[in-house]
Amino acid sequence: DPFVGTFRLNAAKSAASGGQVPPQLILTISENGNDLLVATSGKTADGSSISADVLVVPKTGGTVKAAASQKNYDSTVFSRKDPNTIDMVAMQKGKERTRVKLALSKDGKTLTRSFTSTNAQGKPVTGFSVLERE
Repeated sequence: DPFVGTFRLNAAKSAASGGQVPPQLILTISENGNDLLVATSGKTADGSSISADVLVVPKTGGTVKAAASQKNYDSTVFSRKDPNTIDMVAMQKGKERTRVKLALSKDGKTLTRSFTSTNAQGKPVTGFSVLERE
């Protein structure tokens, strides 16, 4: 799968409104049968660690129930319109909570993560993260 690999955030090329771009973020994507496993690690703007939960993404799309420890959403709907694009919508009690699009460049070197969500105060957060393959 073209998404398999490790991608490191280029904070200088990333932006967010209503929130902050983390100074450090790494996505490690691996395959497990018909799924992609997306592991996230890094640091937030205040220096605390970003949760290292592993997101299970069905390669052909579908709905995945969230882990019991997850409080912000209860399921995620995945779709894939082509080999280099994954759309994800996190749902909470049937309502959209967060929308994320992963777009991999044709050469496979750059992964752009676009998102819309709400912060803890209920305000909208939008932005994009540019990650480069290690």
